[in-house]
Formats: sequence, structure tokens, C-alpha cells
Amino acid sequence: MLSLLVYAAAAALLALISQPPAVALGASVLETLLIAGINFVLLALRRFDRRWLQTTTAMAGTGVLFTLFALPLVAGMATAGDGGPASPFLYTALLGLFIWNIVVTAQIFRHALSLPFPAAIMVAAAYAWVIFSVVTGTFPEPA
Repeated sequence: MLSLLVYAAAAALLALISQPPAVALGASVLETLLIAGINFVLLALRRFDRRWLQTTTAMAGTGVLFTLFALPLVAGMATAGDGGPASPFLYTALLGLFIWNIVVTAQIFRHALSLPFPAAIMVAAAYAWVIFSVVTGTFPEPA
């Protein structure tokens, strides 16, 4: 599926800012597999298996856009970290982008899983937390 390949490439590009190439590639592949797998499990639990392709494509496509928005912010934080603290603007913008991502993910889950929006927000937050925890637990940031 093309959207997952593009997502993996975008995630690897973002990870390259702070990780060596092999680690960035591994982390992006793991993250992509988690997105596909978690979507499958959630949809199967609700008996909406047929929505997997559409849901996963939506998650990957929006993930690529959010990654492209995050690239300059993360790069700015990485370069600022070498000479001192990053601008509060970068932290605030990245937090806003994260919240926006959760809301968009919740909208996708709301439709895919036929959930009320508050429940979809909780699913989206848990989804982001699981992916983040597994990827950073498997490929920790270099010291």
C-alpha cells in the first residue's frame, strides 16, 4: 500500500533528525507496522474489518501531512539544542500540532469505529501513546 510506504519514508526522515540512519529506518518501519496492526485489531474488535484499508490509508495520509508540518519544528529544536534551549514558540507549535493530530485521528476513529467523539478522543490518545511507547522503548533516543 503506497500510503504506508510514503508514511514510513516521512517518519524515517523525521527520525533522521535525532537518530542514526539504521535506527531511524527501524523506528519508522516499526511505527508503520504498528499503525497498520493496531488499526486492524481495533476494527476487528468492532467487526468493521472491511474498513481497514480506508482507515489505514487515512491514518497514513494524515500522518504524512503532520510529519511534514513537524519537520521544521523538530529540526529547529534539534539545532537550538546544540547551543541552548529552543524557542518557546517551537515547543508551543509542536504541542499544538500534537493536539491537532489527536483530534484528526479521533475524527478518523469516530467514523471508522462508529464511536461518539469523546470516546474517539480517548482511543486516539491511547493509540498515540501506545505507538510512542513501543517505538521509543524499542529505539530510545541517543544520550
